[in-house]
Amino acid sequence: MNSVIEVLIEKNPEAVILVGFDDCLIGTTCICGKAPVAVYSTNMIIEKLQERDLDEEDAWTHYYHEIEMVDLGKHSPQMLNLDIT
Repeated sequence: MNSVIEVLIEKNPEAVILVGFDDCLIGTTCICGKAPVAVYSTNMIIEKLQERDLDEEDAWTHYYHEIEMVDLGKHSPQMLNLDIT
């Protein structure tokens, strides 16, 4: 298991972890003093989806509908897009 995930689960056992995207986890964050949650790289998730035989457009569509727009509650992971364009 990813060491960041181990520490996160220790600090917040209810934190939502995206299955199959451990290598896209870039850290954790606490919002307004709440329990820490996972932070994933949007860019790395898109790359991972493309490695699974989705073209870029389909990868973004999947990401928006199946990851970003899904409400997983107050322990949902945060997404960080490092693309500034």
